[in-house]
Amino acid sequence: MDIPKGNRFGRVHLHWLFGLIVLIAVTPMFVLYFGRLQTNRAEALAQARSQVHEFATRAANVEADIAIKSRHVLETLARATTLPRASNDCDSFLRWVQHLVVGQGTTPWITGLFTTDSKGNYICGTFRNGKSVSLGDREYFAQAIENHKFATSGILVGRMSKRLIIGATLPIYDSNGNVDMTLTLGADLYRFNAIATEARDRFGGRMLVIDEQGRLLADLPQGKRRRPRFEDPVVIDRILKADTPTVEIADEQGIRSIYGIQNLAHGQKVAVALSRDSVLAPIERAFRSDLLFLLLVAAGSVTASLILAEFAVLRGVRLLKGAALRLKAGKMGVRVQQPTLVAAELDD
Repeated sequence: MDIPKGNRFGRVHLHWLFGLIVLIAVTPMFVLYFGRLQTNRAEALAQARSQVHEFATRAANVEADIAIKSRHVLETLARATTLPRASNDCDSFLRWVQHLVVGQGTTPWITGLFTTDSKGNYICGTFRNGKSVSLGDREYFAQAIENHKFATSGILVGRMSKRLIIGATLPIYDSNGNVDMTLTLGADLYRFNAIATEARDRFGGRMLVIDEQGRLLADLPQGKRRRPRFEDPVVIDRILKADTPTVEIADEQGIRSIYGIQNLAHGQKVAVALSRDSVLAPIERAFRSDLLFLLLVAAGSVTASLILAEFAVLRGVRLLKGAALRLKAGKMGVRVQQPTLVAAELDD
């Protein structure tokens, strides 16, 4: 019997039906893999936000810890002894104190220990050419003299060490209660570079130290290989205005980074950034590898199902089709002998 032409549209060959059945069977696996990718991406970004927050918090704690240690050293030194007035004796004594405080086998956290007069002019200390040092223009020194108490600076670059430091000053009074001299030290923030190096090695990170006016004080880590100085006013402005501990910011090239931000003393900020692409790269590499494997499995499954369909169904159907055509032609004695391994229903 002929099928009306109006019903021919949409007929599908058995080959395609079997392939479609297999694809429908494996589709949930693809959906699960894409769902897992989104979950893994979300988890990786959440972990990155936690890491940059931890890095920034560690940096802020370093600054606070250095300030406490500096005060302890200066106050202990001021209470424990009378400083020698002779320049050579004073120099030797303060070098001995610095060596004693820093210890051996460790990175020296004191870049310089010295005394000044009430105007900030260098008297004696650990610097070889310290006579050129003057603290009269340093804001923290002026605060210490005016308020008659210990004061620290924000993060700055040491004039003698050329390193990232915090300056600390303690006024010393004469018998009349006037400022006779000051004890001052520079505290090295080398641990900032260690934190920034860890962030860089993990996900291509970097650390920025910014003052309240938006000036970049440091771009870390510093290494043997110089890299272009960070200059992106949009990013710096977003950091200054951020009201959350982590924020995602795109730079001028459209590259997105995840920033952890912490407030420092004197209105400064430290921001540790991890590259978003670097964070997601391992997840996406693993996904592409898994997806390729899944595609190979799906292709193998479709091929195997078509081969099985050919032996178990399609060749039997072709025999029946041929017999039906012969019956249609009037050959009423047609018999069909189905081959082995064909579906029993076709044989029936």
